[in-house]
Amino acid sequence: AHCPLKCMYCHADDLMGNEARRAEAEGPTADLANVAATAGMFSSLVAVVTGGDPLTRPKRTEYLIEKLAAARKAIVLDTSGVGEIGPLLPLLREHRVHVRVSLDALSEANDEVRPINRRYVKEGICSEYAKKTILRCLEQGIPVTVQTVVTTRNDQKDELPQLRDWLVDIGVKH
Repeated sequence: AHCPLKCMYCHADDLMGNEARRAEAEGPTADLANVAATAGMFSSLVAVVTGGDPLTRPKRTEYLIEKLAAARKAIVLDTSGVGEIGPLLPLLREHRVHVRVSLDALSEANDEVRPINRRYVKEGICSEYAKKTILRCLEQGIPVTVQTVVTTRNDQKDELPQLRDWLVDIGVKH
């Protein structure tokens, strides 16, 4: 339930406030085991690891991926890219996890809609983290998709074509 961003269409202070974070341990908990067990019971084609940003709690993310892979689920990891994906890369490769990165524009328009919460991330901008995560996944042969929300901030004449062209140039297919 924790995310280092304050996206205007997603952030919920009541779910991402201090109380919720204090209650959430870094590692696996009984609640997390229950989530994994419940997800494993459904005959879905894909399990999506999301809920805030999985990169903020890598040990919890690792636990969920291991449990879902054991249940023979195809797995998608949803992320803003803000955080460090490096420690998860071997696990993502091993279980053929598909990474879906949220990126709305290459310019500051992305960061107007998806501002970083400076209480948790002191430097950088969201779009740079997203681009770095996309590139690291591609370098490691991890399938990656980019998810974009079209708003009045990025529907300007050049914003979406610039994003499209950059994604095509680096090899993102979806």
